[in-house]
Amino acid sequence: MRNLILILVLAAVSNVAFGTTTDIWVRISGNDDSTSYIQHSQHQVVIYTKLNEMATIWDMTDLEVVHTVDNVNFFSLIMQHEYDCKNEKQRMLTIAAYAKHMGQGKIVKRDDTTSGWQAITLGTKEVLEFNLVCRANVT
Repeated sequence: MRNLILILVLAAVSNVAFGTTTDIWVRISGNDDSTSYIQHSQHQVVIYTKLNEMATIWDMTDLEVVHTVDNVNFFSLIMQHEYDCKNEKQRMLTIAAYAKHMGQGKIVKRDDTTSGWQAITLGTKEVLEFNLVCRANVT
């Protein structure tokens, strides 16, 4: 966990120092079908509210091959998730499907409907994100 936080900090410092971008995607997991990333900016990794122990984070799934839903083809998804750190739950706030890899190209499908709360499932990228945004903020 601490190694992941260190990687995030070093990646942000190196990108800002070289002037490449203020927003970067940091790889958190991957397999033969897809790679998952979280968004990191020079300003903040997540929005965390200690008062009610909630956190939001942007993540991206880059797909190896084109996927089709409702006759719409896409190569990547960018989502915003909200985490309830106290009750160990998460929900999706928004999702957008992109025509090209790494969130590039036009948005071909979008849904801003907030999903219901779901328990964090072991073995998913949500576990990694939960640990990053919730466990890293425990004082």
